[in-house]
Amino acid sequence: MLLAGPTAAGLAALSACSIGRTTPTPNASPHRLDPDLALRAAAVGRERSILASYDAALLAVPALRGRLLLLRAEHVVHLAALGAGDPPSTAAAAAAAAPGTAGPAF
Repeated sequence: MLLAGPTAAGLAALSACSIGRTTPTPNASPHRLDPDLALRAAAVGRERSILASYDAALLAVPALRGRLLLLRAEHVVHLAALGAGDPPSTAAAAAAAAPGTAGPAF
């Protein structure tokens, strides 16, 4: 029983060292971004970048309109699947979509 007094006092002193400290716990941060949301945002950004590249190519090489519009349409579908809403509308895509305005489609 005599050991209980000094042992208890020692434990109390050791635990006092941690008063005021907080131990971080995994996933405790409310500001941490959900990894799925981060991946989705990155994918949306890449798809928008790809669409911008197709639009630039449509302006630069109108003769490839038929091929490029088909490929571009696939990426519009990808954006919709990601829940990104409407893709960015550009003059290049609108002009390329108008039949007979930019040479033959291959």
